[in-house]
Amino acid sequence: MKHSNRNFAVAYIFLVALPVLGLAGVLRSQRNLKAPIAIGGTWKVQVNADQLAAIPCGKSLAANPAFSISQSGTTFTLSCVGSPWMSMMGTLGGTAIQASVVPSPAVMKDGGCRAEQTLSLTAGVDSQSSPKRMAGVFRVKDCAGCVPAEFHALQEDQTKGAR
Repeated sequence: MKHSNRNFAVAYIFLVALPVLGLAGVLRSQRNLKAPIAIGGTWKVQVNADQLAAIPCGKSLAANPAFSISQSGTTFTLSCVGSPWMSMMGTLGGTAIQASVVPSPAVMKDGGCRAEQTLSLTAGVDSQSSPKRMAGVFRVKDCAGCVPAEFHALQEDQTKGAR
């Protein structure tokens, strides 16, 4: 074999054959990978206003029963629509979601809550229903006497206003 042919064969193996074999291995090992359910969008919340108002920082949430979720993979940002609450990150595991929301200074001033009293949201999502449904509870961390407020939410139609 000529020297130039041998160089060509070695270069072909390193530049073509090995990358193709590596790509085939990656694709084969990831074939069972599944995307998380989509929860992004606006959710209309149905909650007992008296239950929510009974927990510290809950009054401002009772006035605006909607939140918006922006999702990227298994993490998401939850923000309360029309509310001075700060948006916080949450995680999605299967159909279960968890998020913690820290009150903004305006909510702490008007709602009588403290900065260390974060509001946590835990819920399950029914991804098979149309529209998607969510059921869960709002809890105040570090508040032994606070009763959790149960809620239900429906995802708004994502096609409204789309042209």
